[in-house]
Amino acid sequence: MASALPGKSRGPRNLLLALVFFLLVCATVVLFFVPAYIIQPFKYESARGLVVAMALKQYSPWLTVFTAGAVLVVAIMLWRKIRGGRRHFSCWE
Repeated sequence: MASALPGKSRGPRNLLLALVFFLLVCATVVLFFVPAYIIQPFKYESARGLVVAMALKQYSPWLTVFTAGAVLVVAIMLWRKIRGGRRHFSCWE
């Protein structure tokens, strides 16, 4: 029995898009917070951790632009799949 509720997820493609959206948002957040967490003044930083943090810090501006653009594309794809009166820019009406 198919659900007729507006905004209800319709099939595995929407679930896959939602998962990709979630993973891209997590990757974007990680690109910012990992170097900020590892590089702390007056705390010991291992050589390997510092190398990882500096590499992320060097490439994170471009990777952040890429992941943010991908998040925007996936969000637009998900937005178009929402049907009925559930399209809102915020949770308040």
